[in-house]
Amino acid sequence: MARRDEFGYTSKTVNTGDWNMDTTDSISVAHGLTATEWKTIKSVEVILRSDADAKYLPLTSFSVFGGGSAGIMDGGITGIDATNFALTRTATGPFDDPAFSATSFNRGFVTYKYIAD
Repeated sequence: MARRDEFGYTSKTVNTGDWNMDTTDSISVAHGLTATEWKTIKSVEVILRSDADAKYLPLTSFSVFGGGSAGIMDGGITGIDATNFALTRTATGPFDDPAFSATSFNRGFVTYKYIAD
């Protein structure tokens, strides 16, 4: 049984898996929810890590820290469907860089809130 917060929501975190962000602008990440649960998702956060494991950055930031330009969003969650989250990084942003190219490890984490069946 899922543990719910005071508003009835359950938090879950899934791995993004490998993602060579330098050459691939988007990926799909399975959320593992049922046909009714995925429609109750109310918030999603994505944290990504650099190849050197020296930077942890939110995908949806305006991250000058990450090497991007002020006022340009680094990426985002471009959709949610019955199976997946669609994640996309901005071309020429801080993730479109050799510092985010290795694919031998989990690139990051997707954490979201939903109402469990």
